[in-house]
Amino acid sequence: MLGRILTLVTGIAVVSATAQELHVSHQFHAQDDSRGRAAQIFATEVVRRSPELKIIIHPRLSMGFTRDEQLEALQTGTLDFTVLPFFVPSKQCSSDWGQTRPTRRRR
Repeated sequence: MLGRILTLVTGIAVVSATAQELHVSHQFHAQDDSRGRAAQIFATEVVRRSPELKIIIHPRLSMGFTRDEQLEALQTGTLDFTVLPFFVPSKQCSSDWGQTRPTRRRR
């Protein structure tokens, strides 16, 4: 499941990377939460490796998206990057999430 989420986010990131200005939205405090600090480290590394890009971080849902709307914004191309809690993508990315899988018989 995590691989699917990373593939989704990575695929969108590659398509959006042609823009000069990229936006990152998340619901966390920019300094007091490790996920907010991780977004800042990510932005710093992107700019260090690709100086032609500008990363703008929008902490605490300051872009106007709700927590759950961020994933839809990623999928539609309205948002370039986001930091999501694990339970948001799992509800919206996988139609079989939570369904029981057949168990293997031991011989």
